[in-house]
Amino acid sequence: MTFLAVRRPNSVGAVTSLFVRKVVAAAGDTVDHPSLLRSVGLDPTGGTDVSQMVTDTAYYELLEAIAARLDDATGFPLRVGASMDCDDYGAFGLAWKTAPTLRGSFERAERFARLLTSVAAYELREDRRGTFLILHREGERRLGMRLSNEATLASVVAIARQVSPQPFTPLEVHCKHPAPASVSAHEAYFG
Repeated sequence: MTFLAVRRPNSVGAVTSLFVRKVVAAAGDTVDHPSLLRSVGLDPTGGTDVSQMVTDTAYYELLEAIAARLDDATGFPLRVGASMDCDDYGAFGLAWKTAPTLRGSFERAERFARLLTSVAAYELREDRRGTFLILHREGERRLGMRLSNEATLASVVAIARQVSPQPFTPLEVHCKHPAPASVSAHEAYFG
């Protein structure tokens, strides 16, 4: 069964505030964390609430603003993804951890991704070498979306590495957007 992200042309997409807080934390000390959180409507003193959402546009703008302040934003989405932990995701993370197999974890991600965002969906596609986990994301192709896509793929790998009883390295990682000038950080992270 495939779940694709479909939005009406004028609908507003939503992204969990967990991702916003992880993005801001991964930006390091070069940015004003409280100001960035307030810029998307989050209380800087509040805790992480997976069910609290921000608009996809605000999220992409936040990613773009942070990237503009970094000397080299190439590794930024990888740091965001690497910082993700199953326990951060609440019920979604518990579903990942309690699946009997890594494939079962991916199936649960495919089914329950809507708890975290309305703008992306996962699809599992069988291949003779294994299973592809495909990220579908609708919307305007822009820097913020590219960074979000890379962070999402990096987070899937981070969590797969946490829940898999064997070392996990994806066979392939593909993105529709052009590669950055250097892919060495991506190759080092994904393996």
